[in-house]
Amino acid sequence: MVEIHSARNAPSLYGGIVTSYARVAVDGIDGSGKTTTVGALSERLSQTGVRVALADRSGAHSSAIISALTSMIKASDGGIAPLTPEADGLLRIARVQERLALATSAKADIALLDRWLVTDLALLDESSFDALRPAVAQLVRETPDTLTVVLEAPFEVTWARILQRSESQLSPKERLGKAHNSRLHARTSLGIERFQQCGGELVRVDSTAAIDDVVDRIMGYLSLPV
Repeated sequence: MVEIHSARNAPSLYGGIVTSYARVAVDGIDGSGKTTTVGALSERLSQTGVRVALADRSGAHSSAIISALTSMIKASDGGIAPLTPEADGLLRIARVQERLALATSAKADIALLDRWLVTDLALLDESSFDALRPAVAQLVRETPDTLTVVLEAPFEVTWARILQRSESQLSPKERLGKAHNSRLHARTSLGIERFQQCGGELVRVDSTAAIDDVVDRIMGYLSLPV
């Protein structure tokens, strides 16, 4: 496993905030508002003079390797090209490692990650989680400077947001329908439990609030008194 030696020993001043975090990972079920929140948080941090980098699972702020891993995982999640549980778990851990490396290499004060370990852990079957638990626990130990935020909203709210997307914007998993995605929503608590079992700490934020209020909450967790 690649070691990510990026923990900050003491709070640092970046722009207008003092923080000991190098990364903010925004997690949650589909439709919880992760992408919107990351965008608004990036804008807020930039306005305070903080240099921000994004380390996404695909797209312009990703890498060819990360995007390829995401494509395989999405195809499996959507039932298009199912992976074995063992392969699925290993690909998810590989993607996390690659995203951490991307975030660490960025010339920025804080890296923002849209979706994180909680979601991946929720989707693992029991045997895969047991096998990967030591690797996840090591990842958590190596990244104490990551603020993990879980956005929470009732399923009916998240599903209504998903239905507002065009067909081309839907992931293979979202195309499996309401009942399937409702079951995934119910597994979020399992992902949180597993993350904490691996030593992870997180904060929960109600994403039904106005986006400015959501960002205010996260900034409150991120910033230390000057």
